[in-house]
Amino acid sequence: MGRPAGSRCVRKPAACGLTILRSADAPPFRTPVRIIIIIIIIIIIIREIGRRITLVTEDSREIVFLFQRLSSIALQRGNAVSFLSTFTATD
Repeated sequence: MGRPAGSRCVRKPAACGLTILRSADAPPFRTPVRIIIIIIIIIIIIREIGRRITLVTEDSREIVFLFQRLSSIALQRGNAVSFLSTFTATD
């Protein structure tokens, strides 16, 4: 018995009608990965700050309060940007 039919596709993809993506043709995965990594690092930092506040105040809910406050600030800033973008500039 010979090799399976799929083995020639592994060695020579063009023989099976497949194309190999070069780095210029590849989709840009780097930017979303960087954003996800930055978000994870920010969450770790916020948790550490909340943990330290919890040690000082002895209130285990401080991390939740910190996340709520930061999300509230982010929401307010987003609302302000949305509101300000509704105006048109006149000369």
